[in-house]
Amino acid sequence: MGSQFWGTHDTAQETDTQTDDDQAHDHAPANDYTEARMFFKRQEDFRVLSAAFERIFPEDDLGPGAITLGVPYYIDKQLAGSYGQNAREYMQGPFAEGAVTQDFQSGMYRQDIFLQGVRRMQSISRNNFNEAFFYLEEEHQVNILK
Repeated sequence: MGSQFWGTHDTAQETDTQTDDDQAHDHAPANDYTEARMFFKRQEDFRVLSAAFERIFPEDDLGPGAITLGVPYYIDKQLAGSYGQNAREYMQGPFAEGAVTQDFQSGMYRQDIFLQGVRRMQSISRNNFNEAFFYLEEEHQVNILK
C-alpha cells in the first residue's frame, strides 16, 4: 500500500487480486471534478458554461461530451490562471482596430470576456424564454450560441 502512494506499486501482485469489474474501471474517466472549480464563483455561471460546451461538443455514439470529459473545469482552471489574466500579453493601450493579421486587441482580460459572454447568454435566455440557459431545449441553446 505504501508503495502505491509513492507511485511504484507492484502490478503483478495487484493483478492477482483484481476482479473483472475492477479492471473494467481502470480506464474509465474520473468524473469527480468538484474541487477543480477555481474561477467561477457563481454556480449559475458555471452551469451556463457547461451547458454551452456540451451543446458545442455533445456526447454521442462516438464518445463522451464536453461535460464528461471535464472541459468546463479545464476552462475554469485556465481562466483562473495566467491565460485568463492575459499574463503574457501586452495590455497597455491604445487599443485600435488592428489589421487582419493581428490578434484581437482589448484592455479586457480573457476571464472577464468569458464571464460577460456567459452572463449575456443567460440574460438572453431569461429575456426570450423565461428560462435559464441550461434548461432550454437544444434548438434554443443553439440559437443563442449563434
